[in-house]
Amino acid sequence: MSAELILYACPSGPLAQQIKNYFDLAKARYSWNPANDYMPHCSLTGFFHDSEKESVIGISFGSDDRVIQLMEAVNAQLLRRVKKIRMFGATGLDLSLVAKGTLSGLVQLNVQTWDFAAARLILSESGATFEARPNEIGGWQILAAPQPLFGQLKAIIDAANTEDFIRAN
Repeated sequence: MSAELILYACPSGPLAQQIKNYFDLAKARYSWNPANDYMPHCSLTGFFHDSEKESVIGISFGSDDRVIQLMEAVNAQLLRRVKKIRMFGATGLDLSLVAKGTLSGLVQLNVQTWDFAAARLILSESGATFEARPNEIGGWQILAAPQPLFGQLKAIIDAANTEDFIRAN
C-alpha cells in the first residue's frame, strides 16, 4: 500500500506560540476553515508517494541512436514499474518539477551541463538526490529523485548501461 506524503517545516518556541495565538484568534473571529486542521508550517515538498508504482517519471529520448536504444531499454523497465511517464522536452523544467514534487523523478541519458546546471541548485534545495555522469558520446546521463526512488531508478539505469540488458530487451 502506498501512502501520500509531504514534508513540512514547523516553527517552534516563541514563534510557534505567536502563530498559534494568531490562528486561534482568526478561528474565533472568522470561524473554522480547513487550514485550522493543520499546524502552522512551510511546505518543503509537494505531495509524493512512497511507492514506485505511484511514481510519475520524466524522460527524454534524445536524437542519438545509442541513447535512443538505451532509453528504449530503460523505458521498457519503467513501464512495468511506475504509474506514468512524461516527456516535457526541457531538462531545467523537468528538474524543477521534480523539486516541486509534480514529477517523482527524472531520467535523461544525453544532456549538456547548461541543460541542468541552474535547475540542479533548485533541486538540491528541495532535498532530492541528483546524479550526473558522463556518457559515451560527450554528454551527461542525469538522474534525479527523492530517496528511496532514486536508488530504484539508478538500478534500472545501471542495468540499461550493460550490453546484456540491451540485447535482452
